Order: sequence, then C-alpha cells, then structure tokens
Amino acid sequence: MKKITLITLLVVACVAAFGQDGIRFESLTFKEALAKAKCEKKLVFLDCYTSWCGPCKAMADEIFPLKKAGDYFNPRFVSIKLDMEKGEGIELDKKLEIAGYPTFFIFTPNGHMQHKIMGGSPNIEVFINRIEKGMKKETSYGYLRDLYEAGKINKKQLINYKLALMDAFETRRLGEVDYLIDSLLTAEDKLGKEYWPIMKGYGSDDFKFVVNNLSKFRKRIGKQDVNRYLFNNFHAAIFKALDYDSKANRKKLEQIHEELQVLDLPHKEVLITEIEIAEVMRNENVPALVQALKKYSEYDNIDFELIFSMIRSIPLEEGRELIALYEPLLKKCPEEQRGYLNFLFEKLRESLK
Repeated sequence: MKKITLITLLVVACVAAFGQDGIRFESLTFKEALAKAKCEKKLVFLDCYTSWCGPCKAMADEIFPLKKAGDYFNPRFVSIKLDMEKGEGIELDKKLEIAGYPTFFIFTPNGHMQHKIMGGSPNIEVFINRIEKGMKKETSYGYLRDLYEAGKINKKQLINYKLALMDAFETRRLGEVDYLIDSLLTAEDKLGKEYWPIMKGYGSDDFKFVVNNLSKFRKRIGKQDVNRYLFNNFHAAIFKALDYDSKANRKKLEQIHEELQVLDLPHKEVLITEIEIAEVMRNENVPALVQALKKYSEYDNIDFELIFSMIRSIPLEEGRELIALYEPLLKKCPEEQRGYLNFLFEKLRESLK
C-alpha cells in the first residue's frame, strides 16, 4: 500500500512539475497584476481570449505550456489571461478596443500599453519573436504610436510603426500610415532593407518596382529573399484567380503567364504548372487533370490546398493512377495537413476495392 502511495505521489509531483514548465498565468485582476509587476520589476503580459476562439485554445494548449515559453516569459512578466466576455474582461475589451482574438498586450507597471499583438502563432519561436519587438523600444507599438500622434516620427520609425500596426491588425490607422509612407519615401528609400518587410504584393506599385529593379534588389536584399517574395506573391495571385472562374480571372492568369515567361525566377515552372492546372480544371478534363497532378506532385514547393482541390475534382472511379502518388506526397506534405491527405487517399482506396 505504501509503495502504491509513493508511486501516486511521484506521478502527481511529475504532473505538477510539467505544469510549471510553461507560462505561469496568475489569478489576478488587471490592477493586481500591475501592482505585482511594479514590486517585482517586471512587465504585465495580458492574454485576451474567448471561450469559442479556436486560435486562443491552440495557443493555450500547444504554445503556452512549453518550457521554452516559460523560460522566456516567467522571468520577464507577470502573466494573466482574461475571458473578454466575462467579468473584468468585458470592460477591458471596450477600453482596449480589441478587434479580434486572441489579442496579446504588454503593459508597463504604470498601465501604459507598450505593445499589442493580434492572432496566434504557429510555434513558440515565432511568438517570442513577435513579443521581442515589443521589448525593444524602437520597434514597440506604444512608443511608435506616441511618436506618430505627437508628429515626431521619422521615415524609419514610420516603417517600424507600420510593421507594429500590421502585427496588431489595426487596419484604420494602418491605412493612414501607409498613405503617409507612400507620400514621403523616395525610390531610393524603397530600395533599402528597412522598407523590404512592408513591400506590398502582386499588382501593387511595389511589386512592379521590384520586377523593374530586380538586379538592384537582389544585390541589396539578397537573391533568396527577393526570389521568395516574387514566387510567393505570384503564387498567391494565381491561387486567388483559381478561386472563382471568371473572364477577369482567366485574363489575370494569362497576364501572369506572360510575365513569368520573361522573368528570371527560379522554380517558375511550378507557377506555370499551376496556371496550366487552372485551365485543365476549368475544362473538366479528367485525364489531363490526372497527368497535371502527377507533374505538379514532382515539384518540391507545392501547395497542398491545390493538391487537395485536384484530388477532389477527380472521380473516385478514375483515381487508380493516383494511388502511386501517396508516398511521395506524404513526404512533402506539412504535418498539419497529413490528416486530410490520408483521409482523401483512404477514401480513394475504399472506392477501388
């Protein structure tokens, strides 16, 4: 009996220790958290969530319990979380003008908002990087907002402010700042590394500027980053045009195809294949779609949402040729999408029995 009790105590102790690895969220009011932060010479980290918010739950279950999260947050913050539809959260939600969940804040002990972030993060490294921007004065939301509102913000700070607004998802102020940046920055400014993180996407003047000054950007920013920017933006434009078959979207795809033909861009054959897939899917040509899927699956940087859409477009009785693609696709498929890939192929196998 004593042996069983000892084992039980050890299990409980291990579970408790595991629970302490992550961020220690304390049962304090916002006011109490500020007071404790002042005593401990820390900042306050506030997690604003709701019970129905999926990304909130993902952060709480998958990110916050990690040891790396605890190691970073616990020495620096008094951390609290509030349901913004209950108790104190209702009033704070109005005061802080929260547009969506989860939203995270960093406050100084005197209640000054130092930083604001909206939306979850795919891993703890990305989340800490977002928080780190709020720990540095020159990139923190509160500092830059105060400079902007006082009319004392320079070009570099304005770019940092836009990045902070993007992370906070403050669309109204973002439009103001975007307009000001466009009116103040010269072409030479836009060739600089400071501007690169806020470069707009396909169809914008920024995108055309990059294409027309490709050698300069590759020299100043780096070939890999510039090529990734071009590839990702072309892909996003293609995928958007695939979403709805219309005359305008068909014309857009033709335009992108023409632009890719004359552009020096590694792996552009992947993008050209995506455009070809659009035509095949539009014509409902099943044999051609099967061949297009085989061709597309051979590339490395492929979009599995497009893969799934293609598989769903192929009648089950004509999918026998696809079975051989399962293993190669599984190796390339992101972990979070493997479940759906397995589901589609299991359905396919069942139909062929």
